[in-house]
Amino acid sequence: MNNKYTKSAVLQNLTYAIICSFLLNLTGCASAPDAGSTTSAAPKVSGKSEPKPGENIIFDVKVETAKNSAIIHFIANEPFKYTASMRDKHRLLFIEIPNISTSLAKEEISVNHELLEKVFVNNVWNKGLRVEAEMVLKQASGYELIMNGAVLSIRLTPKARKKAKKGAVLKLGGEELDSKEVHRLKEELASLKKREELIRVQLQKASTNQPTGKPKEGASPLKSVSAQPNQPKRGKSFLPEIDPQNKEETGVIVETIEQWRHAWQSKDFFSYAGFYLDTFTHKGQGRDAWLLSKKDKFAKAVSITVEIANIRISTDHNLATVVFDQRYRSGKYQDVGTKAITMIKTNDGWKIQSENWKPL
Repeated sequence: MNNKYTKSAVLQNLTYAIICSFLLNLTGCASAPDAGSTTSAAPKVSGKSEPKPGENIIFDVKVETAKNSAIIHFIANEPFKYTASMRDKHRLLFIEIPNISTSLAKEEISVNHELLEKVFVNNVWNKGLRVEAEMVLKQASGYELIMNGAVLSIRLTPKARKKAKKGAVLKLGGEELDSKEVHRLKEELASLKKREELIRVQLQKASTNQPTGKPKEGASPLKSVSAQPNQPKRGKSFLPEIDPQNKEETGVIVETIEQWRHAWQSKDFFSYAGFYLDTFTHKGQGRDAWLLSKKDKFAKAVSITVEIANIRISTDHNLATVVFDQRYRSGKYQDVGTKAITMIKTNDGWKIQSENWKPL
C-alpha cells in the first residue's frame, strides 16, 4: 500500500508541475505592455548608431512634425560646419557637411508630412569625405537653421506667396509672377545669354592661346592681372597666355565665377558663403565678420542684379587670379567697377581667398 501511495503521489506532483509550466508559458505569450506606458506623437528617427570614441559622425536624425511646420535635427558627437541651399523652386533643401560621416542605419527617412515628404542622408567620398542631406518638400517652403552645440536644427514653414496686382500677372509653371518679377527674369535671361557667349569666346581664345583683340567700343580698358609677379601690365582687355594643359581648369574657374554671381544675384546667402575660404580676408575683416555684413545687405535688398564681362584669368598650379568688369544694381543704387579675385583650388573646387573692387 505504501508503494502504491508513493507512486500515486509522484504522478500527482508531476502532473501538477506540467500544468503549472504550461500556464506560465501561456501567460508569457499573452502578456502585453501596460496601456499607460505608451506615448503619442513620438518623433521619427532614422535608426541611430552610437559613435565610437574619437569619431566625428552624425549618429542620429530626428524629425518632429506639427501643423504648418516640421523640424529636422541632425545630431553629432561634436560641433560641425555646414552649408545649406534651397533648390527646385523651394521644393528641395540641400545640406552639405564637410569632414564628417554618418552611421545611420537607413539612408532614407519617410515622413509624409504636409511640408516634408522624405529626408535622404548619405556619405560622399568624392573630393573629400562629407555628408550630403536632401529634404524633399511637398510645397514651396522657407527654412531656419539653428546650431546648438553638436545639433543642427532645421525648421521648415510654408513659404508665403506674394499677391500679384490685377492686370500684371503671368503664370509660369503654375505659379503667378507679377510684372516686376517678369522684368527681373527677362534681365537675368539677357545676362545669361551674354554670359554664354562670353564663355564661348573666352574658351575659344584660351584654346588658341592668343591674346584677345581690342575691347568693344565704349568699354573701359582694364589692366591685366596674372599670377606671375613680374608679368608686364598691358593697357587693354586681354586673356592672359596660359599653359594648354590648363584649358580645362580655366573652364571650371569660369563656371565657378558664374555660379558665384548667380548665388549673389539670387540672394542665396548660404550658397554664396560657400564660395569663400575660411582664411578669406577683406580690408582687415575676417571671413565671418565680412559675411555677416553681406548677410545684412542681402536681407535689406529688395532685388540684386550683377553683370560681369571681359573676364581675364591667369593660373599658376593651384592659384588663379580672375579679373572682370562688374555692374551692380540694387534698387536705386548702382555702381560699375573692376573686380580682382584670388582663388585657390581645394578638394571642394576653386574657392575665393581675397577680392578687391575699384570703380571705373
